[in-house]
Amino acid sequence: MKDWSIDKNKIQVSITFADGSRGKGEIFLAYHAGEQHGGQKVADLLNGDKAFLPISLESGSVEFISKSQILTVEGELVSVEDEEVFSSGLIHQKDVVVVTSGNQTIVGSLLAEVPEERSRLSDCLNLPEKFIRIKAESRYLHINKAMIKKITARN
Repeated sequence: MKDWSIDKNKIQVSITFADGSRGKGEIFLAYHAGEQHGGQKVADLLNGDKAFLPISLESGSVEFISKSQILTVEGELVSVEDEEVFSSGLIHQKDVVVVTSGNQTIVGSLLAEVPEERSRLSDCLNLPEKFIRIKAESRYLHINKAMIKKITARN
C-alpha cells in the first residue's frame, strides 16, 4: 500500500488552554505553503479556517485540539533572519502589555505585517487573524484574540 502522506516540518510547542491547563507536543507545518515564500508558519496554522489543530504527544498519539480553547501557543525561536526582516521595516513591532481573560500578563512586541500607513496599534489589533503574534524574549507567543481582556502600549 502506498503512503500518501505529505512530509511536514514538526515544531515543538507548549500550549496553554483557556482553563489554565498546559500541554506539550509537536505540530505539523507544511514545507511549502501556497504562494508564500518558505514553509508554513505556526501563525498560518492557527489562523487557518480549520477548527481543530492536530498535535503529536510524546507518547506518539495524536490529539486534535479545539483552537477556540487555546489561550497561547509558544514554540518558534526568533531567528537571525527574522531579526533582519524586523529591521527592514516589513514587519512592524509595537511594544505591548497583554492582559488575558484569566488576568495573565504578557509583555513583548506585537508583530504585524502591515503597510506603514496602517501600522497603528489599533490597526494591528483589528486585523482579521484570530491569533496575534508576540515576540517575547527569544520566542514567539501566539495569543488567541478571543482570550484577551486588554492590550496597552508600552513605552
